Amino acid sequence: MKQLCSSLLLIILLISCSKEQIIRYDWQIVDNAGNNLQIVQNKTEQQLVACLTSGICNTANGGSVTSCNYYKLSDPKYCWNVNGQIYGPYPQKFADCFGRWPNSLRLPGVCTSNPCGKWYTRFKRTYKPTGLFNYSNTTVRIYCNTDTLTLFTNSNPIIIKDDTDSLVLWQRTKTGFDFY
Repeated sequence: MKQLCSSLLLIILLISCSKEQIIRYDWQIVDNAGNNLQIVQNKTEQQLVACLTSGICNTANGGSVTSCNYYKLSDPKYCWNVNGQIYGPYPQKFADCFGRWPNSLRLPGVCTSNPCGKWYTRFKRTYKPTGLFNYSNTTVRIYCNTDTLTLFTNSNPIIIKDDTDSLVLWQRTKTGFDFY
């Protein structure tokens, strides 16, 4: 009976001491100013910190490493509005760190879609009787709404006004050239 109890106890101990699964990730390394440095692949967080601290990962960070110096590449990313300037796409962890960095600006909002798209736009106004036209100044803006980005990927200009004597088109491009 004593052997049976000890055997049963040994089996329970073996089952409860099963190894935890080690999860490895790909990581984006970031310097203290928020600039992306390099990607380190297939490491646990503890391995990554050791690698960064020792300088083995061959980054400019070496030495003091905080959790703000890296984030998982697989984390969901968003665009961030920082006092009217759009940054991103970055994960929540990155934005939380950005808000605490010296001389940084408060993060008032987040875009609702990912990724955001940077577009150059202008208006083309045509006077139909003569065919003469002019262009407005080109503006650059980050658009984050999925419906807008879907509309923008269509290659046709967007008609703002079309009447008997004038046609106004909203043209856009991703490059700043070749408007459509």
